[in-house]
Amino acid sequence: MSRIIDRADLFYRQDGSDKVYHLQLVKQTDLPNTIAGHHRVDFQYGRRGSTLNTGTKIAGVTLKDARKVYDRVYGEKFGKGYRPIPEGNSEYVNSDVPSSDANNLGHFFNQPTTAAPSKPSQSGTLKPIEPMHRKILWAGNTEAAKATTPALSVLLIVPQLCNPVDETEVERLLRDDAWGMQEKKDGKHIMLHVAEGVQATNKKGTTCGIPTSYALSVKSIERSCFDGEGIGDMFHVFDLLELEGEDLRGLGYGERFKRLSKLENRLDGNNAVRVVPLAIGYKAKKALYDRMVAEKKEGVVFKRLDAPFKAGRPSSGGDMLKFKFYAEASVRVRAGRAGKRSVGLEILDGDVWVDVGNVTIPPNKEIPNVGDVVEIRYLYVQGVGGHLYQPIYKEVRDDIDERECTVKQLKYKAEED
Repeated sequence: MSRIIDRADLFYRQDGSDKVYHLQLVKQTDLPNTIAGHHRVDFQYGRRGSTLNTGTKIAGVTLKDARKVYDRVYGEKFGKGYRPIPEGNSEYVNSDVPSSDANNLGHFFNQPTTAAPSKPSQSGTLKPIEPMHRKILWAGNTEAAKATTPALSVLLIVPQLCNPVDETEVERLLRDDAWGMQEKKDGKHIMLHVAEGVQATNKKGTTCGIPTSYALSVKSIERSCFDGEGIGDMFHVFDLLELEGEDLRGLGYGERFKRLSKLENRLDGNNAVRVVPLAIGYKAKKALYDRMVAEKKEGVVFKRLDAPFKAGRPSSGGDMLKFKFYAEASVRVRAGRAGKRSVGLEILDGDVWVDVGNVTIPPNKEIPNVGDVVEIRYLYVQGVGGHLYQPIYKEVRDDIDERECTVKQLKYKAEED
């Protein structure tokens, strides 16, 4: 016998897809006490209304280990655009999914504009979606649980993420007035959610720590959500998703930026928040681009001015495109050379981790642990299977999952004509 401790029932309905993903954290109650691991994580997925594929992510483990897998899978699906099925929605009922009285974690989320409708009205319009971050998701649903356990790491909303663009596309985007352009900041992607205090989340939608100055700068603008990059003691904000209870995600980016710009005087009281300037029109974009190159900045981001907010990263293209002036890659640390301030680096090629060289750790930075995901700046890779050329260690990236450390990131040296 088994008992479902937690569950998430998710859907994805966009780009012609209409599919579901169900996840359960299960305790096996019929195992003898001599067995240490009583927990597993089950899943079911497939097209809505069809027979679902089923499986188990992990079994025979402790609650702590099962919870890690459960949260990781949930975060991955949320980042890909899946959203919890609204409570009471009969469109997504499937007999392949086990039922239980356990609370469905998805029902604690307030969803972005991509959420599934409860049911279309007779006019065909969808019921309005409540603004985000009105509730916090706890590890239990009792007052005792709230008092003794921390909030789960997966909550609120993931940001809109950029796909890279090739250098051959830069000139077109500079000349196209439908696109604006901003400096690409070299920091950590952070969203600040202001509602009964300030909650910060990273690019994976998980909670993260921030300098107190960030929170002090935005706390007076209640029921709002700011999107930006944190670099040291400065939060560089470039998008506004909610303003004093008004959901702005359906507006084009150009209009959202206008609303954000009007708040600049209210944000700089602690000199910890700056609005990232937006260049519009070829002349302004070209001037900013040339200055970023001359100042050896990380790169630029092109944003379609009429595009509404879309959480997550599209499979290709999209309304926000980044171009870096140099290459970076997220890689996993492996054992390095004994007695040296260097670590080995590896990257995922399919299902196999392959060696991509070593990097020296500067004296002013701590040596990362084996298994950490780190950010490396480099010039290029000399052919498939080669090492990173002139690698420079940047930092540990606790907001990136190791499964994202793939060879698809790599920039290879251009062949001579």
